[in-house]
Amino acid sequence: MGSSTSRLSLAANAPLLAELLAWRSHPSRPLLGAIALALAAAVVVPLGPLGSTLGFTAMPPTFWPLLVGIVAAYLVLVELVKRRFEPRG
Repeated sequence: MGSSTSRLSLAANAPLLAELLAWRSHPSRPLLGAIALALAAAVVVPLGPLGSTLGFTAMPPTFWPLLVGIVAAYLVLVELVKRRFEPRG
């Protein structure tokens, strides 16, 4: 029963979700490239030989879904705040 209720709730909120995902501004390609490189380094370095030399250890598997959820929530909140405080034009 909970599954069908959540599907109905998701369907009812689909227009709102689509509006939230229609980002108002986009980063430049160089910025996206820099972010991708930094993210790759942040994931790869602790798992590689350089990480062990620096004393890093691998994060537990439960960390990664939690990190994705936190980042997704942050991005949605940023969009909501931008919609609230940016001038409309």
